[in-house]
Amino acid sequence: MDEVEQSCKLLCEAAQAEVLWSYEVGGEAPFRIERYLCNEGSRQLPAMPCPIVGVQLRGKKVLAMESSKPAAHEAISIPSVTLIIPGNYQSYWQVSGMLDFLMIYFRGEAQTRYRELVADIKYPLPLEDTVTGVVAKQLAELLVAQEDSEIRQEHINALGNTLFHQVVYMLESPKNHRNLDTVAGLYPYIYEVVSHIRENLQEKLPIEKLAARSGLKQSHFRKVFKQVTGMSPHAYINKQRLIKVHELLANTPIPIVNLADDFGFSSQSHLTSVFKAYYGITPAQFRRQKNQ
Repeated sequence: MDEVEQSCKLLCEAAQAEVLWSYEVGGEAPFRIERYLCNEGSRQLPAMPCPIVGVQLRGKKVLAMESSKPAAHEAISIPSVTLIIPGNYQSYWQVSGMLDFLMIYFRGEAQTRYRELVADIKYPLPLEDTVTGVVAKQLAELLVAQEDSEIRQEHINALGNTLFHQVVYMLESPKNHRNLDTVAGLYPYIYEVVSHIRENLQEKLPIEKLAARSGLKQSHFRKVFKQVTGMSPHAYINKQRLIKVHELLANTPIPIVNLADDFGFSSQSHLTSVFKAYYGITPAQFRRQKNQ
């Protein structure tokens, strides 16, 4: 079993995913492409033998992060986002609903090139790119079309080549290099703060004390925190509290009004409003669904 086969097997098992179909695409940049469905829940993906490109087709937001410790870096996946999944690193995924996604595993020289480009990436990374998602969806539609012709095969190979070169272009672009370099350099300042936030979600977390913990001035801390996590400290704290409330709603009988009070919401109605805006469902509705 080669690295691609191993990665496919590991991902499918760890993600508890149903494989809808799997195809091998030839051409200049050969790869395997598979389409998966998986249900809501948390997953820990092991280190993969080879790096992967992911494209979400349908479903709600997916949170991907480092899994070995409370990590500063998180990636949000939404439909049509291209997600770089490096090999040799574990990752932790929180799926908020039914997820329909493509995974692309390059082969041969294409995999070697892709591996070189993502060698310094240690966590799932979304790319600011709409082209790859569009090409991947076109390719998926063509692969399952009930047609068998030389022209169709040439088109499939051409789309595959386009997909590969677009991923390479995005990874080599100065903008993405700047983002990667910035995050890598600032990570140590923010990691301890993020750990503290996640371990103290029921406590008051004033920005001035978080800034002091990082060793940075408050104005610089706000800027650095957003560069590393993609959001302001206030937004990050609120999101982590919502995630924790979501977990407790699913696994404990704690009353919603108590959860609102415990996690700093002004009232149960405030929690309900914020929870519904994020998850698309009220806390009471979510709990009823989980208890059915």
